[in-house]
Amino acid sequence: MCEYAWENGKAERINGIIKNNYLIHRDIKNYHQLTIEVDRSVQLYNLEKPHKELQRLSPVEFENLDITLQLQKHRG
Repeated sequence: MCEYAWENGKAERINGIIKNNYLIHRDIKNYHQLTIEVDRSVQLYNLEKPHKELQRLSPVEFENLDITLQLQKHRG
């Protein structure tokens, strides 16, 4: 566990993306709504949002492609 935010840049980056790209646009009134919206935002980020670094695929699509390519390589 890190003592300072700058010691864990990757986690802080994703926290900022979820906060500034997703949660800021929602009308969150309480902690329960916050937990629901955080879960929803993470799902959108992982399942639907294309990522430039992943050849414009979502993380899940990229992972599935990687697994498929590994299986094809393994099978010959």
